[in-house]
Amino acid sequence: MEHDNLATNNEQSLWLLERCVPGTGVNNVPFAFRVAGGLRRDVLATALGHVLDRHPVLRRRFLVEDARLVISAGQPDTVDLEDITGEVTEFATRPFTVDGGSLLRVGVAGELVCVVAHHLVFDALSAFLFGADLAAAYDAVLAGTPLPAPAPAPARTAASGGEFWRRHLDGFDPAGLALGIATREATTWTLAGAQVTHELTPEIANVITRLRKSLRAPDGVLLLAAYYLLLARHGAGPDLVVGAPFTTRDESTAKAVGFHVNVAPLRVSVDERASFRDLTRRVREVFLAGLEHRAEQVEVPADRPAVWRNPVFRHVFNYVPVGAATTFEFGGAPAEVVQLDAAYSKFDLEFFLLASPERLALRAVYATEVHDEADVVALLERYEHLLLAVDTDPDLPIGDLPSWGTVAPAAPAVAVAGSGPVDEALVERLVGLWHEVLGRTDLGPDANFFDSGGHSLLAAKLAQLAEGATGVPLTLAEFFAHPTPRALAAHLRGA
Repeated sequence: MEHDNLATNNEQSLWLLERCVPGTGVNNVPFAFRVAGGLRRDVLATALGHVLDRHPVLRRRFLVEDARLVISAGQPDTVDLEDITGEVTEFATRPFTVDGGSLLRVGVAGELVCVVAHHLVFDALSAFLFGADLAAAYDAVLAGTPLPAPAPAPARTAASGGEFWRRHLDGFDPAGLALGIATREATTWTLAGAQVTHELTPEIANVITRLRKSLRAPDGVLLLAAYYLLLARHGAGPDLVVGAPFTTRDESTAKAVGFHVNVAPLRVSVDERASFRDLTRRVREVFLAGLEHRAEQVEVPADRPAVWRNPVFRHVFNYVPVGAATTFEFGGAPAEVVQLDAAYSKFDLEFFLLASPERLALRAVYATEVHDEADVVALLERYEHLLLAVDTDPDLPIGDLPSWGTVAPAAPAVAVAGSGPVDEALVERLVGLWHEVLGRTDLGPDANFFDSGGHSLLAAKLAQLAEGATGVPLTLAEFFAHPTPRALAAHLRGA
């Protein structure tokens, strides 16, 4: 069946990730704030309805048809205010079901308001845009004045091109991203995450100012360069790819709510003989090229069983300047943003440099199935140490920068459970599914699905067919880990 309402590749990718870890809120984007004295519920409900009218994307529904994600043509429902009777964390992490239902919920608990949306219709910047629009609508309803006009929305088009990123990543080996600290590789992933925050010393603000002038680089670029350096000093690289989020909004749609972000894979080689000035110059070049091509599709086939969750990069860096655009008021009362702890992490490690006139803080969200909290805390502290070190002499070869001691030894690899006796009849049934999905008849029990022409979307279809044929629930993650008919049969037999 052909559809003219197919999801974009980026939207499909979100859904595929969710299929790998079903029953989780890995794609939830929560946002909470508190207003002293609370808000009038009736006024808030009316204001919420206006914000949904102003941003129709928040009413968008998705369905799965023929193992593909499509936009539902059904009439969208309203979004009612909910009472948060239990923990806010439970409300924020409760998963959405992609079955044509709403992908937004808003709850109230006293003075606290919690907004939770699926990433398909929301991104991090959307949270503050939503909050500001909700506050403006609330004030207008309360005062009986005209409501703000609807916001222009970006045209919903598929990402273009992809040739730039194919060339950029040609020959890259993700195996070089592993850090030389105690890490693990789980046999079954849940993407469970946690976060820690490190308050940077006031001197770091002066360091950034001096480096900005000396290196002639924006704050975000020089801080990203320091992140590459941190990873390299802990055993990754020297050929490194770090994810950098770019908004795809333009000037005319700067205030549009929705899923308008690409995490670009920025590839940089870290040479210990080069200076931090040299490294920053290279990072700036790659960053600007990534910015220019931010709307292009990054097509990287997941052609190895263990790379479904991070086929190109494991580490992400966000520079988050906190200013007027991230604050809003209800009836003159400021909304205090409430930080909700991360419950999931799509990456091994993600740094957020939070910069405001009052404070500089470094927050790390990390995969608890990969890293321990003590090691992540050490990485945060060492990042600050590196900034202080390169400020002393940005022209010193980075290999000569002072060390902080011996890093922790790598943890032993986790053994993959061996397979028992195989049901040959089941193997033959699965071989038939391989033939059906891949359109081939020359494949045997040991044919790797991805080496035989398969890709993520076809994997989703095959996993669905295998589940229907065997009656055994099968996640995409399990399929990626057992990509041959024989291996999958052994896995299903033991399930």
